[in-house]
Amino acid sequence: MHIWLPGYSILKKYCRLYNMNHRVFHTLALMIIAGILFLPGCATRIPVTTLVPAEVNLQEYRSIDVSEVLPYQFPFGDEPSRTVADFTGDVPVVVYSGLSPFASRNLRSFIFEELTGQLIDTHYFSLDTGSPAATVGMTIIDMDIDEYVYAREEEVSDEDIKVYYLRQQIRLSFSGTVTDKNDQSVIYSTRLNRRSEQTYRIDTDEGSVLFAPSLEEILEELTRDAIREFVQQIAPRKATIHVSLMKGPDDNLLFAEALSLVEKGSYATALQHFLTLWETQHLHDAAYNAALVSESLGERESAIELMNQIDSQRAEKQLKRMMYYREQSETAQSQY
Repeated sequence: MHIWLPGYSILKKYCRLYNMNHRVFHTLALMIIAGILFLPGCATRIPVTTLVPAEVNLQEYRSIDVSEVLPYQFPFGDEPSRTVADFTGDVPVVVYSGLSPFASRNLRSFIFEELTGQLIDTHYFSLDTGSPAATVGMTIIDMDIDEYVYAREEEVSDEDIKVYYLRQQIRLSFSGTVTDKNDQSVIYSTRLNRRSEQTYRIDTDEGSVLFAPSLEEILEELTRDAIREFVQQIAPRKATIHVSLMKGPDDNLLFAEALSLVEKGSYATALQHFLTLWETQHLHDAAYNAALVSESLGERESAIELMNQIDSQRAEKQLKRMMYYREQSETAQSQY
C-alpha cells in the first residue's frame, strides 16, 4: 500500500484550492518574487481602516441562534465509488477514493462549529439560546466529487512511456439563510459555490493498491471560505488597506524624519511634521502624506479636507476613495 503526499508548494496548493488558473498562479508568483526582490526600495506604507457594511441590515436581528445542520445525502445511484474510476482501462493498480465514508457527517459538525465561531468573531451578533430574534443557518445543497485516473504519453530518457495521473475534482454549493424566529420568514438568503481540482502523478511501481490523498482538508477549507463570505454578507466588518506615502524631496531632512516616524508607528508626531512642511513650504507631497496619516488616525473628515486642497491625479484618486470609505462607513454604522 502507498499513500501520496501532494508534491506542490503551499502557494500552488491554495491557488488550486480557490480554483485559480495557471495565469493567475504565475502572476501571483511573480508578484511575490517581485515583492521580495524590491522590498528594500518600497515606499513607506500606512494602514487605513474602514467599516464595510453588510449586504442586509440586520440591526433588529443581532440576537441569534445557529440552526442544526443536516448532513448532505448524495442522490440515490450517484454516491461516490470507493474506488477511483479508471479512464485508461489498463492502469495496473487499484486506487481507493480520497473521500471518507464519514465526509458528510464530519462536514455537518464542521459547518456548525465554524459558522458559530465566525458569527461570534464578528462582535456584531450575540448568541441567544433563549429568545433569539433570528436563526442563522448554512447547509450543503450540492456536493459533486469526481476522481479518476487518466494517462498520457511522456518522453522520459528519450523514450515515450505512458504516465498515469489521478485527478480529484470537488464542486460544492452552499445555502446560507437568516430566518425571523417569530414568523419563520426568510430575511436573507444566498447561494455560494466553491470548486477545487488537484492532479497527482501515480507511481505504479509502489504496489498494486494505492490510496488517493484525503479530501477532508480541502473540503473543510472550501467550506470555511464559503462561511466567511456568508458571514461578511450579513455582518458589518472592519477592512484594512495599506496606502503608499509620497517620498518627498531627497534633501528635505524634516520630510525624511516624518517618513521614519511613520515607519516606527509614531503617526501623530509624523503628522505634525507633514503639516508643518505643508504650512511653511507648501509641499504638496507633505499635504498628501498628512491627509493619509490623518485618515489612518481616524480623522477622515480632516483627511478629506486636506486632500481636497491638492491638485493632482493621485490626490484626486485618493480623495474619491476617502469619500467612498466615508459613505461605506456611515452605512455600516447605521447597521449597529
